[in-house]
Amino acid sequence: MLVTSLSKIFLLVSVLTVTSCIKDAAAIKCYQCNSALTPECAQVDALHPKKFEHLYKECEVNEEGLKPFCRKIEFELLGRDKEEHRILRNCGWIPSSRRKPCLEFTTDNHYQLECECHDDGCNGSSRLKTSLFVMLASSVLVFIYMLSQ
Repeated sequence: MLVTSLSKIFLLVSVLTVTSCIKDAAAIKCYQCNSALTPECAQVDALHPKKFEHLYKECEVNEEGLKPFCRKIEFELLGRDKEEHRILRNCGWIPSSRRKPCLEFTTDNHYQLECECHDDGCNGSSRLKTSLFVMLASSVLVFIYMLSQ
């Protein structure tokens, strides 16, 4: 009887975990700002969403039907009296053909790091991602603990 109840709890937790990880494919929300115009763009922290919620916006629909993603571009303008560091966070619609999520390059006058990602808010400066594996593993550990009691 106890095992049946625990199995139901485990099944419920597993179903809730899986459904919480499924996201709406039609829309994605990204941080959208330019540190040259909005200095706080450089400090966006996805761990404190309330503080930066005015920069967190849904990507607009693309006329060609391309699926949006989030982008973060950091660059430094080099060889000037005062070096400038800028961060751009925005939506993108034409993904790069590279296999890695980030591309880094340097020229004579600037350094650039460009990253793209496909989860809500993923272009924040830091982000704790809870993977499906971690959530399921936690459920299994709870289930095992409950069986041992």
